[in-house]
Amino acid sequence: MHPLRNPAGDVVTEDFPEDHYHHRGVFWTWHQLRQNGRSLADPWLCQGTQWLAPDEPGSWLTTEITSDSATLKVVRDWVVPDPVQPSDSIRPVRESAIITAWRSEDRYRVLDIDLRFTALVDGISIGGSEDDKGYGGFSPRIQLADDVRFEGQVGPVIPARTAVDGGAWMDVSGTYEGRRRGFTMMVHPTHPAFPLKWILRAKRSMQNPQWPGRDPAALSTERPTRLRYRLVLHDGTLEHSELEGLWQQFGLLEWRW
Repeated sequence: MHPLRNPAGDVVTEDFPEDHYHHRGVFWTWHQLRQNGRSLADPWLCQGTQWLAPDEPGSWLTTEITSDSATLKVVRDWVVPDPVQPSDSIRPVRESAIITAWRSEDRYRVLDIDLRFTALVDGISIGGSEDDKGYGGFSPRIQLADDVRFEGQVGPVIPARTAVDGGAWMDVSGTYEGRRRGFTMMVHPTHPAFPLKWILRAKRSMQNPQWPGRDPAALSTERPTRLRYRLVLHDGTLEHSELEGLWQQFGLLEWRW
């Protein structure tokens, strides 16, 4: 998702930055895509992977607009070379992304992201980087101020090379051209392995509620793996209690789709 704007109209995301061309606004992807332990592709680096509409007839892009929200639903298949016949391709995963932008308030804007992944063949798993960082999954690439500050549900957080504890949400705030603004990432309490740890960076990188880490997680052919997130784009004045309230509200929200 790019460009993503806060209520003041500022673009807060970065797309294809020179330091990491594969960072794409608010994106979600993994280094490891495996079948029965064998690597199929590296979707994180966009190597050996395409994302195409399913072959079956149907509407794979749907929108809905109400007085309170606008929702986009997109269904795509992951397409990779066939490990047996590389000249052919296979479709190991079907992804459904439901993105809802709620009507903006004076000080903040809320977007909810509901991701669902179903294996189309047996033995599929996805995982983060294979080093001790284990980054991968939902990864907003946002602009970062010189005075960037991280505050999680647990309080102030200092980024480290590897994943750190922060609780169910993480706020990234700073001063941009003399004005404060913030970007908060929230994880739904039904998320697998909740609460997640956080890969955080103060310069030139994405921010990532880490899942599943370096050890791949299996995808079912019968029941989608569901990952839900909320983004709050705000003017830098939201108190800890207000952010906590928006997360509590998110935890009670159900989808119509």
